[in-house]
Amino acid sequence: MVIYFITKQPEICHIIAHRLPEHNCFIFSDTNIFYQTLTNLKEYPDLLLADYTLYNHELYNVYNHINSHYVNLPFIFYNDPCPLIDDRALHWYLMLKYTKRRYSSLNPDNYKDLFKKLQEIILDPQLRPYINLMQETKPLPPDFAVTHLYHPCDSEELYRTLMRQKAEINLSENLFFLLEVLYRRMFTFSSLEDLQKVYESENREIKINSLKVEISQLRTALEKSKDNHCSIIKRKDGYKLFMF
Repeated sequence: MVIYFITKQPEICHIIAHRLPEHNCFIFSDTNIFYQTLTNLKEYPDLLLADYTLYNHELYNVYNHINSHYVNLPFIFYNDPCPLIDDRALHWYLMLKYTKRRYSSLNPDNYKDLFKKLQEIILDPQLRPYINLMQETKPLPPDFAVTHLYHPCDSEELYRTLMRQKAEINLSENLFFLLEVLYRRMFTFSSLEDLQKVYESENREIKINSLKVEISQLRTALEKSKDNHCSIIKRKDGYKLFMF
């Protein structure tokens, strides 16, 4: 097959093309030259492999743009960030199948072997990290806390914020004690049982259900504050004070 690449990463596409020796590959990084070439062609390539980052996909339909202004050219995005399914080869096949009516005498089955090979190439761990939009997202560490993104951790300033919050919303002694407990544990999520143990260590008794009620009351009080700098985050593994 004759394959055209249009890309912001010509060096990457040269590597891909080198691994497709059975196909004739031509690589363009200048869109003006690319579209001029398409306009002047008498015989069109069998496939266009496009870089997804070349286009603003919110502004217009790229398929309509190319097919209406230039040629009915079958094409896919080799670095599509939103494949329909995890199997990219099947995703590309389905994209051709769904858009088949745009092209004359197109048989998507003829592209299956090429798509399988292309998928193998771009998912190669040695190449994938360098392809735009193909980097895998790293999972957050188990102890990640969103507060770390916002605070240099000046404990004195944070405590002054806490005291200002108390004065502004006129917290009861019970609710302020809960706020202080969450403040002392603000860099970790605490289960109801964890919080109950803190109460016990301070010679205070509180039942789990009462603790739930006080947390709800405290969250409501903080949310109603006009100059709020605190919020309580709830997750499966417990509660955490977020100060901003």
